[in-house]
Formats: sequence, C-alpha cells, structure tokens
Amino acid sequence: MFETLRWLVAAEVIGLAAFPIAHAIFPALRDRGWGFAKPLGLILVSFVVWILSYLRILPNSAGSYWLVVAVVGALGLIYLYRRRRDLAGFIRREWPALLVGELLFLGFFAAWVAYRAYDPSISGTEKPMDFLFLNASANAANAPPADPWLSGQPVAYYYFGYWMMGGLSQMAAVPTFVAFNLSLALLAGLSAGAMFTLVYGLVRADGGRRVAGMMAGVAATVLLLVAANLIGLWEVASLYDVGSDGFFEWLAVDGLEGGQTGEVWRPDSFWWWWRASRVINTFGASGAGLDFTIQEFPFFSFLLGDLHPHVMSIPFVILGLGMVLNLFLSPVRWGLVWIRRNPAQALALALIVGGVGFINAWDVATISILLAIAATIKVYRARGGNLFAAALRAAPAVALVVGIGLAAYSPFYFGTFTSQVPPNAPIGAPGYSTRPIHFLTVWGLALLLVAPLFVAMAARPLRRHWTWLRSLVAGEPANPARAWRKWTPPYSPIVLAGLLIAVPYFLWAFIHLEFNEAAQPGDMARRLVSVLPLAIVSFGAIVALAYRARRGAADGGLFALVLITLSLYMLFAVELIFVRDFFDNRMNTVFKAYYQVWIFLAAAGGYGLHYWGSRHAGWTPSVKAVSRTAAGLAAVVMVSALYYPVAAVFSKTGGFSGDPTLDGLAYVTQTSPAERAAIAWLAENAGPDDTVLEAVGGSYTEFGRISASTGVPTVLGWPGHEHQWRGTFEAFAGREADVETIYRTSDIGETSRLLRKYGVTYVFAGARERSRYGPAPLGKFDEIGDRVFENNGTLIFRIRE
Repeated sequence: MFETLRWLVAAEVIGLAAFPIAHAIFPALRDRGWGFAKPLGLILVSFVVWILSYLRILPNSAGSYWLVVAVVGALGLIYLYRRRRDLAGFIRREWPALLVGELLFLGFFAAWVAYRAYDPSISGTEKPMDFLFLNASANAANAPPADPWLSGQPVAYYYFGYWMMGGLSQMAAVPTFVAFNLSLALLAGLSAGAMFTLVYGLVRADGGRRVAGMMAGVAATVLLLVAANLIGLWEVASLYDVGSDGFFEWLAVDGLEGGQTGEVWRPDSFWWWWRASRVINTFGASGAGLDFTIQEFPFFSFLLGDLHPHVMSIPFVILGLGMVLNLFLSPVRWGLVWIRRNPAQALALALIVGGVGFINAWDVATISILLAIAATIKVYRARGGNLFAAALRAAPAVALVVGIGLAAYSPFYFGTFTSQVPPNAPIGAPGYSTRPIHFLTVWGLALLLVAPLFVAMAARPLRRHWTWLRSLVAGEPANPARAWRKWTPPYSPIVLAGLLIAVPYFLWAFIHLEFNEAAQPGDMARRLVSVLPLAIVSFGAIVALAYRARRGAADGGLFALVLITLSLYMLFAVELIFVRDFFDNRMNTVFKAYYQVWIFLAAAGGYGLHYWGSRHAGWTPSVKAVSRTAAGLAAVVMVSALYYPVAAVFSKTGGFSGDPTLDGLAYVTQTSPAERAAIAWLAENAGPDDTVLEAVGGSYTEFGRISASTGVPTVLGWPGHEHQWRGTFEAFAGREADVETIYRTSDIGETSRLLRKYGVTYVFAGARERSRYGPAPLGKFDEIGDRVFENNGTLIFRIRE
C-alpha cells in the first residue's frame, strides 16, 4: 500500500513540476496540456538525468532525479507566479476538464493496480527480458546501463522507457519487483490522461462545448484502453455453438472452433484470451500457419503484463500527437523562423520526437511523418501553390527538429543501438495478404466509428475530382497543362494520391518477381485485387485531406482526418511491404503498425463520435435513417468489443482468487524460497562491477532469472534474444560453451582462467545449473572462492581476487 502511494506521489510531483512547461508549450490547447504534463515531465527529467549521467556529471540515482525535479519545479513556480492572474482565470474556466482528466488518470491507475495485484508474476512471455532491462536501468550508476545477459556489454535495445520507470522506482524507493507492476498501472493512467487532453483539444478547437469535448475525450480513452477487437463476437459464437464447423474453418482463427466448452458466460480453455492478438493468419493444407502476424492492442498488452517498449510508448506517442496538434492549431507560420522565435516549443518538440524513438524505435518515424504532414498543411495554407512545393518548403524546419531530436539522444542512436534491418535490403514483400474477415475483426469497430466523419469530409472533394476527371476525359478543359499547374481544376491531389498508392504496390511487385523463385506473372493481378479496397479508400482519404487542407476546414476535424488518412495508408502499406528484421517476415511490421494505428484511430474515433452526434440532427431523413441503423450496429459491435476485456480479466486472474500482492517475484518465493532468498542476497550485496555466473538456457524459460531479477550481469542469458538485439552472434560467440566448461570441468586452472576472462565475481549454483550441467564438481569453487550464501542446496560463491 505505502509503496503504491509513494509511487503515485512521485508521479504526481513530476507532473506538477512539469505543468508550467506544458502550460507554456501548449498554448493552442484548451486545458494547456494538463494530461500531457506527467509524460512530459517524465521524458524531460529522465532525459536530463540520462544525458548528465552519460557525461558523468550526475549519477543515475534518486537524489539526481529529485534534484532535477526540484530545479524544474522552481523554474515552473517562477513562470506561474509571473502569470498568476492568467493561471487563476484558466483554472476557473477549465477546472471541470482538469478534474475529469485527473480522475481518468487515477481511475485507470487504480484499476490496473488492482488487476496486477491478482496477476503479479514476472514470468512467461517477454516479462523476464523486460524485468532485466528495468533492473539494469535502475541499478546503473551511469548511462548506458550494462546488459545483464551479456557481461561487459551495454544494452543494445531501446531502453529509455525502462530508464524512466527505473528512475521513478528510485525516486519512490520502490523495489523493482513491485515497480514492474506499478509501471504497467502508471502507463495505463498516463495514457488515459493524455488521450483525454488530446481529444478534448480536438473538439474544443472546432468550437465544441466543454461537455461535448469531455464526453469525446472519455470515449476516446475507452476506445484506446478498454475496447478490444471483435474476437469476442466469435468467442461467444463458439461458446454457444452458433455457427457450423464449416463456418469456423472458414473463419480460420487459430485455436477457435465451434462448440468449445466453458462457463456460462466465458470460455475456460487454456489461454483462450491469447487468440485476440493472433487473429490474422493464412493456413496451408497441413494446417501450418503461413502468414503468422501479431495484432496486439493496448488492453491485451496490459492484460498480458509484458512491460515492453510498445506498451511504454503509448502515453508518449499521444504526447507527440499533442505536440503536433498544438503546432497545427497555432496561428504562427511554420518554418525555420518559427524555430528561432519559439525555441522552447521547438526544443520540447525535438526532445519528444527523439525520445519516442528511444522508447520504441518504430515510433520516431510515425511522429516525424505526422509532423511533416502538419507542417506541409500549414505552409500550404499560408503560401498557396501546390502540395509538392509546400512539402519542400516545410521540409527544412521538419528536418532540423527531427535532427535535433536524434542528436540529443545521439549516444543511443549512433552509439549503443544496433539495428536488425539490413542496409542492403531494408524492405521485403509479404507473400500473403490479410483476409477481409480478419481485417474487419481487428478494425471493424474503429472504422465504423470514424466512417461518418470520413464520408462527410471526403464526399465533396471526391465528387468534385470525379467531375473534373470526367470533363478531362471528354476533352475539357481546353488546356490540360493549365489544369496541371493550378489548384482549380484540382490536379495535384490526384497525382499525390496516385503516387502514394502506386509506390508500395510496384515495390511489392518488383521484390516479389525479382526475389521469389515461385513468383508468377498472375500474382500481380491477384495481389492488386486483394488490396484494391484499401487502395481505393486510402486514395480517397489522401485526395480529401489535400482538398480540405487548402480550403480551411475545421482544424480539429482536419487533424482527425490526418490521423484517419495516415492510419488507412499504413494499413494499406503493410499489405505490400514490410521492414525486414531478424524474423524476415511481416510479423513485426504488422504488429508495430497496427499498434500505432490503434492509437490514432482511438483519437479519431472519439472525435468521430462527437461529430456523429453533433451532426445527426441536421441530416436529411434518409441520411438519418442510415445513421440510426449504423448507430445500432455500432452499439452491437461495441458490446462485442467490451465483452472480451471483462471475460479475459476474469479468466486470467482466476476470478480474482488468491491473495493480492504486487510482488512480481512472489511466485519464486512459493516455488523456490531458497532461490528467492539468493536473489535478495545478491541484489543487496553485489556491487556495480560484479558479474554472476549462472546456467545458460533458451528464450522464454527460467534460465537467466538470477541476472534478470537483480540486474547483476551474467556471462550469457538468452542467446536467442541477444542475437535479435544485436543482429549477430559475434558479440557472444563461445560464451555458452565456456559457461558449460566452467560448471563441468574439474580442472581448477581452466575454471579460474575462464572466470577471469569474463570478470566473474560470483558463481550461482542452483537447481537449473544441476539440471543443465549435471552434478557439477562444486568443490573446486571452494578452493578459489568462498560460500557466501547457502540455503537448501542453493549456493553462491564469491570468487577470490
């Protein structure tokens, strides 16, 4: 209880200290970035400690964090004192929105704390790896943290999210095995508060009333953090045996069959809730999956409990959206002059753009693209011309902001980080495309909620362009060259949309025909047919966005259209190309792209619900009838999307049975109390220069637990993961064999030589070491070291110098 309270107080203090900065850099938002203050404070304070510790000016410690927070808070108080009258008026006007945003933060934080108390174990899936990085970040004296699964080497992964949570752990004096679970709860709360601020700002920017803005903000938060995809619909159909065996074979969701058994209202098959993240696949004649992909969404991620970069990035991606929205709504012109005249906003924007990539590498590209789109629209509106010229004029300032962001984190980007993407062939062409039923299962709810907004904003420009195209085919206007140059009749949006749609398709065709020996010429036509619906909708969205950008559409609605357009285009693009990585398939590209799109469409969906509700009364009777039908369908779909979270929570917690605790290592205490005691002893007694030897084993196993749970480096942890992070075996070649030799050999000289080679100061000998290497001759360690821990057969030797 007290650990949770200390954690919450530390997060609130950071938010309060950073609010004056948010107030200064979000002038275009009605609540002045209240919901962004906490993630903004975390990223700024953590960056300062990180860079100063990297330069060996300040250590990575609780004192350093509190010092930086105090300095930020003191400067903020000066700022607020000078603007105290404006601040008082702001609070009188906006206190309801500030209160609702804060209640959302506290509500989601408390809800996930309660859930984690019944599902706290840091075991299974990627949790040991995430715990490893959290301990490495919290224990590091300076940046970069050492890799606990590869002694002598720094972390080669994007670790800034762990660094932030590790810093908060130090500030609150909360042990990492509790901080792991509190981090997940905090991230949910931060995401809720940030999403509320973003969508509230969108609605209010278009003149929406305060209550309407708050309702839209709450709706967007539910879409982001509570709603699931539509797998719940198929789970209920299976549970109640609705649908034939042939239907479920056609549906082809792995593991889902007709007539599954379960309780009255939810399935009880092992990990049935896992299917929600593995909907898309294509199966061969033998039943093997041919197009394995991942489609996680935020609720699933928090349910699963992996403290992974894509989860930690959620509130910071929304913060990035907020920075771009603030720029988009501001009356100032974009360009290098803006950077010179608004240095605080420019620096904050750069630090956020660079920071999101340090948290989750994929996000830096998306936020940079959004910034480029917003900047292009601003230049386009201010200076006219065409979209291509506007993009060129906007590019230098965009490149400078992104460049400053990357430079600020350059020790990571150009130092310790290792990319898996081969420079000679960075993209690939997937051999399979997503089946429509799978696509609608994942995106049906989101697309339904944004459809009214999309149709309303796209109808006029598409109708106008269609009329112009028909006249051009008929030989009008008399001077087509003139039409090319000028906006009226419009031409550049069609060219832009056509190029953006054609490029991914022809890239896919080239890669497929060039590198796939089984490729056939007919494949191009078949793939074109499969992606044509998404291509058409994406084309229409791009044309509509270009048209609305020039004609001064409502800014909130236009920004929502930007999010919808980028989302549709990303969904289209991942059907044709993927970023090549360790797995050399589209699994991770779909995973990362879909996760970002979920955030974008949650924001657009919240705004879309507001638009739908506010415009419904003014529509014609026939349109109203369609709207009512769509609303009924949306209600049914929403119920399906909300069924899964409730059923999955009860299944995963066993109906909230057992004694609640936030101790993520409590399961070790129950299964191996001697090992838990050894972990506690090593965490308390090992120094920053120590290295522990433990058995090497495969990924997703209990091997590597000692180093992961303490942050004390070992010679080698999970070799498969180290290969993924570093893209090569060279960094740890021979280590696994050397560890085996140390445990198995009776040669004291050979043992000592290998221990010195890796700087091993502690040797751990427990159940895994015995199962892996047999009855090792432990007496040799008594000759070269001392037994500093012994409990029920679990030993730790301290090697003498």
